Amino acid sequence: MKASTVVQLNQRMLLDLMASQPRSFAVAVLAEIGMPGGQGSSRGLASALMSLLELDQSSFIPAHRLDMHALLESWLPGFKIPRREDYLAGGRWARQSFYEAIFGVAKNIIEDAERYMALKD
Repeated sequence: MKASTVVQLNQRMLLDLMASQPRSFAVAVLAEIGMPGGQGSSRGLASALMSLLELDQSSFIPAHRLDMHALLESWLPGFKIPRREDYLAGGRWARQSFYEAIFGVAKNIIEDAERYMALKD
């Protein structure tokens, strides 16, 4: 669904804010999304990651659009963020599940965020 220009600008400002902070800040934000109430939820984080990767940026000219995969990979060194097109028919991983790949990344983020959660408590 296409988001309004105002919504897209607000989302972009939040992403720019996250990108201007140390890498640990982005990991902490993702950890908070994946651990509502202190309970780890790989499923919830996987859903949020899928939404983030499919963020509507149609109000921006192509030169000003963010590569969400590259941005997430810069925040999460050592993680390979799957691309949906690789899992579609004719793609490199067409026989595998895109959701399962994202779920694996979400699970790893939550495992890596245990240090953040320990410091928070």
